[in-house]
Amino acid sequence: MYLLSFTEEEDKQEKGRLIYRLYENGKVVCTAVLLGRGSLEDISSDPKGMGFGTKMLEYIEKKALENELSNVSVSAIADDERLRHFFQKNGYELAPDPQCSGESKGKKTLKE
Repeated sequence: MYLLSFTEEEDKQEKGRLIYRLYENGKVVCTAVLLGRGSLEDISSDPKGMGFGTKMLEYIEKKALENELSNVSVSAIADDERLRHFFQKNGYELAPDPQCSGESKGKKTLKE
């Protein structure tokens, strides 16, 4: 049986920056960094392909709704096809970032 749990803490060095961690049986398997007002800065899971990233996105989206945010945005997605597919599979609309060559920005509108 797998025991999953989440933690949320404010970054001690950068105000308004939240760090989320997903644990499986006490071991960190996914980390995400969220900047104020629903801007996802980073998400990373290990191992990949086990659904931990999707669980983390679902958790972040739930927290965003609890804080009365209407969307979650992502930025600076490099030309990493796996990462692009991950966000698109999870309902994020991606478009080229006109300010950064070869990168994309995205957003998902949340519904209660």
